[in-house]
Amino acid sequence: MTSIFHFGAAGLVVATFLVSYGVKEEGQARLDRIDNLKDKQATLEVDIALLEAEWRYLNSPEALNAITASLPPSVRNELTPAGPDRLVALADLPVRGVRHGFRHGETLTLSQQTTIDWTLGFVAAGAARGD
Repeated sequence: MTSIFHFGAAGLVVATFLVSYGVKEEGQARLDRIDNLKDKQATLEVDIALLEAEWRYLNSPEALNAITASLPPSVRNELTPAGPDRLVALADLPVRGVRHGFRHGETLTLSQQTTIDWTLGFVAAGAARGD
């Protein structure tokens, strides 16, 4: 009877050892994964900092002037600053992605000022329609 108890106790010790070893290995694997993710994050942060620095440089007036100077004169003459005549109201822009669920020829009124006419395929603002 005592030998059965000793074998049972030994089996319990071995089972406890195996479970604790498995938990330790799983914990170590998770710590390794966390370290790998931290390394990857640090690398991505450096990459982002480099891209931001390059973006700042390429958008600096000196760099833009150098790039513009290297263009052919025909293209360079077309590059002009945006004036008030090139700006439009939000209501004058076409609505994208709203066509879902509407058939050709239907009219959807978003507000008193804006109507979408699928026959024409554009957004008509109140002033543009003559309302």
